[in-house]
Amino acid sequence: MSNKIHKSISIIAKIVLAIAFAISATLVILSASGYQIELTKGGIVQTAMIVVKALPKQAVLSINGKIYEPDNLWRVPSLPAGNYTIEVSKPNYNIWTKSVYVDAGQTALYEDVILFLLKPIETAVENNSEKSKFINDLNNQKTDSALIVTNNEILLEGSLVTRFSKPIYNAKIFPDDAHITFISDNQFHIIDIDGSNDIALFDLKNDAKYLFVGSGQSVLCLEGDKLRQVRIR
Repeated sequence: MSNKIHKSISIIAKIVLAIAFAISATLVILSASGYQIELTKGGIVQTAMIVVKALPKQAVLSINGKIYEPDNLWRVPSLPAGNYTIEVSKPNYNIWTKSVYVDAGQTALYEDVILFLLKPIETAVENNSEKSKFINDLNNQKTDSALIVTNNEILLEGSLVTRFSKPIYNAKIFPDDAHITFISDNQFHIIDIDGSNDIALFDLKNDAKYLFVGSGQSVLCLEGDKLRQVRIR
């Protein structure tokens, strides 16, 4: 093979590699910017993204039935605009779910997902001095002025969160400011702050008092003179 032909092949190879690199770089940039090439639509279309952050760690994310590796933070880009059912699950925990329509160019962000135990764990408060302190705290706690319960409805700062068919008692904002707890029909409930994912976690009398321990890991409950501590996370 002559040097001239060899040089020509080398130049062509370099040009092909340069073109391939340019195309690859362009696709990466388009994807990072929320676009993708859609051959069936004959051009470049803008895409959507879903971002989920959850506790506890090593939960599993499912989007429209597609399972993602166990983690606690997922960024799912390059999604076509449309309806999505998002689920976060882990054995021995209640499933968190959300149905959402994500438009092109939008990011559906859920960064306050907490999974709560399917079977909360109740423990006794044995220490008498600690027990006296807890009871004092329960009897002297302040109410959440931002929350109003009226006619079986929960309102947050004047806006309706949700309504129920049965009376609601002792509503509180959870320590993460992303959930609301309350008692209804002698059960302790927790919901997302938008009113979704209502879960009845354990039995608790409607007139009971309660407060949170360890950033919401557990709930201290006072039913008459009976003090209970229930781990919910």
